[in-house]
Amino acid sequence: MPRVGGALSHALHSIGYSKGRVKPPTSHQKSPDPRPNSELEQAAGTSNIRVRFVAACFASPRVDIILAGMHQSFLWRVWDAVKPPPPLPARLNRAQRRLLRVTAIVLGLGAGAWGLYAWIASAPERAQNHFLEGNRLLGPADFKGAAAQFTKAIQLDPNFAEAYRARGDALMAGGQSDAALADFDKAIAIDPAEWMAYLSRGMLWSARGDSRRAVADFTQSVHVHPDAKTYYRRGLAYQAPGDAKHALTDFNLAIERDPSAPYVYLARARAKRESGDLAGAREDQEIAEGMGMKQ
Repeated sequence: MPRVGGALSHALHSIGYSKGRVKPPTSHQKSPDPRPNSELEQAAGTSNIRVRFVAACFASPRVDIILAGMHQSFLWRVWDAVKPPPPLPARLNRAQRRLLRVTAIVLGLGAGAWGLYAWIASAPERAQNHFLEGNRLLGPADFKGAAAQFTKAIQLDPNFAEAYRARGDALMAGGQSDAALADFDKAIAIDPAEWMAYLSRGMLWSARGDSRRAVADFTQSVHVHPDAKTYYRRGLAYQAPGDAKHALTDFNLAIERDPSAPYVYLARARAKRESGDLAGAREDQEIAEGMGMKQ
């Protein structure tokens, strides 16, 4: 193979070989190893000459000719390890294009599904944030803004009983009693232990003059959460149609739980007066006035 031999000669000449023989060693070089060529080939991995030869082969303008003659040699294995990968085909066939499309679709669906899962998983937290913002707006009496925030909370969490009750409070304060009643009903249907929904609905019935329904809701509320405010409200519901006896009982229970509420003493003074206990009425009146409240 003259062409191969010429290219190899070019590579050998570039590293210091001439006509197959090594240049004579200088005074500071060792003599050539007298071992046969087969033994030299076994030491190729550590031979500086071999490394320089590989580099010269790769730099040769006739590298294709050199490689043609070393297909079963150590150099071929080196070239096979370091050669660049083959380029992608300029045009993909139908099967390859279909595989790429399917892969892109699967990856896109996976990313979309993960994003949707993350969005859904964060819904309760975002609903709670809207709920807190709605409660904050109730402070400055922004009932419309508060109702809007509670609506957003409900949209994110349709089973958010407290949000229904709070929106009902905002709607009732804004004069929308029918819509408020629907929200109270929904809150109780979702969570029968939502005592504040019973309390709010009882107050709505009291405002409409329906004492019987008001007493029923206040009773449900005190069964779950017996506090002074609920007893006071139920006492007023009893007092409205003239049931002073039950009203006094609830006012007494309210004062036991909160002795510092002057409005309860005033309500009990009226109930005592209606039942004929004028001395007791004057005593409660004086207590309420001493707390800074007059009838």
